[in-house]
Amino acid sequence: MNITVAVACTASEIDTGNGCVDTKFTITTTNLNANAVFKFVLSASGIFYVDWNDGSSVEIITRNNNTTPTEYSHTYATAGQRIIKFAGLATGYNTTSYNNDKDSSGAAIRFGASNNNISTRTGGTPTLIASLDGSIGSAFPTLNGGTNDSDKPTFFDLCNGCTELQTISGNLFSGVTTAKKNLFRSVFDKCTNLTGIPDGLFSYAYGSAESMFRSAFYQCKKLSVFPDNLFPNIDGAAANMFMYTFFLRLILRRLINIFLVILSWGYMDKLLLIYLILHLKNPTW
Repeated sequence: MNITVAVACTASEIDTGNGCVDTKFTITTTNLNANAVFKFVLSASGIFYVDWNDGSSVEIITRNNNTTPTEYSHTYATAGQRIIKFAGLATGYNTTSYNNDKDSSGAAIRFGASNNNISTRTGGTPTLIASLDGSIGSAFPTLNGGTNDSDKPTFFDLCNGCTELQTISGNLFSGVTTAKKNLFRSVFDKCTNLTGIPDGLFSYAYGSAESMFRSAFYQCKKLSVFPDNLFPNIDGAAANMFMYTFFLRLILRRLINIFLVILSWGYMDKLLLIYLILHLKNPTW
C-alpha cells in the first residue's frame, strides 16, 4: 500500500491547494478597519496567486493571453494588519503605458491610481500599504530579452498615492532588465511617508527611455536617505527621463538651505524690511 504524506508549505511559499509556489513579493498593510477593501489592477497576462492572510482560500488569477487592465479586490471582515503574499509569473504585457504618454492603465500591476484618474483615486487602494518587500520584478520580469514592447513591463503609478508607505526592498525590481518609456514613471509619487531609497533599487534596469523615471519620487517630502549610485546602469539620455524625479523634495531642501544661509549671515532683518516695503507699495488688502 502506498501512503502519500502531505508536505506543508514553508513560510516563504503559498499553498495553492494543489502544491506550493514561491512567494515573489509581500505587501504589509496598514492597520485595517473591519470591512476594509484592498484593491489592485493587473494588466499582465499569466497565472498569479494571492494569499490574503485572513484564512480565506488563496485567490488564483488566470489570465491566459489577457492583457486587459482588470481590477481585483478583497474585503477583510475583521480589523488588523495583514501581510499579503503574491506569487506567479507574467507571460505578456499591455503596451498602453508605452503608447499613451499619460495613461498608466496598462501597467503590469498597479496599487496606485491611474494617472488619468488621479483625482478620484480609482484603480487601487494605495493608502492601505505600509511596506513592499521581495521582488515585484520577479513576478513581472523582462521577457524574451525584451525583444518586443509586449515583453517589457511598466510600473507606471505602481504606488502613486501610497501615503502610508514607509519601506521598500532594494531588490523590488530585480528581473526588470530593459528600459521602456514610462517604466518607473510616478512609481512612488506622493509617498509622503517614505524616508529612504534602498541601495540597488534601480540597479537591474539598463539603457534609457523617455520619461523612464519621470516623477518617480515626486512629492516624497520626507526622503532623506539616498544611495550613492541610484542609477548605475543608465546609458544615454532620453526626453524627460528625469523630469520631476525628485522635484518637490529638492525644492524644499534648496529653500531650507537658502534660508539657513541667509539666517547665518544675519540678513533676515533686511529681507523683512524689503518684504514690508514691497507689501506696503502693493497692498493686497
